Amino acid sequence: ADDTAIETLSKEEVRDATLHKLFGVMTDDVRVGIIKIFDRLHNMRTIKATPPATQKRKADETLAVYAPLANRLGIWEVKNDLEALSLEVLDSNAYHIIRQKLEQLRHKHQTPFARVNHQIAEKLTAAGIEIADIKLCPENIYSIYQSSRGNGRQGSRLKVDSTLRLVVVLKDISSCYLA
Repeated sequence: ADDTAIETLSKEEVRDATLHKLFGVMTDDVRVGIIKIFDRLHNMRTIKATPPATQKRKADETLAVYAPLANRLGIWEVKNDLEALSLEVLDSNAYHIIRQKLEQLRHKHQTPFARVNHQIAEKLTAAGIEIADIKLCPENIYSIYQSSRGNGRQGSRLKVDSTLRLVVVLKDISSCYLA
């Protein structure tokens, strides 16, 4: 038998081994996972420079591993960005339709948001609660895509919920309960 034979691994086996190693290291130090998530976010932002097959593979992997990991770590804006960037690769048409509808909705919500923002700020300030920020927070692109696909909608029939969503950020946890 030849003891010097070198085993070659497929790309999938290398990827799986890398992910296994990542999860193993993360049990000791979660910062490694955070760095990998932000590295993947950068890669997804510059993915157009790679071949289409690589783009699809990375987008699938991002949806399967990195976006859920960001969600579990509470990095929701990054999770939303990872999902949206992946969708742009996997279903560009749907991504652009949803993005356009969200932009129209954002424009439509500017006046009501300003009014509601003022009312919330006024009430919370009167109650002695310090506000850090109030943000307009529309539904994210990928969740719209998932719910529309589940309902059999495609193309221009993709449905975007027009509910005005706000996020009120307060200075501390006790203020959240008080509010």
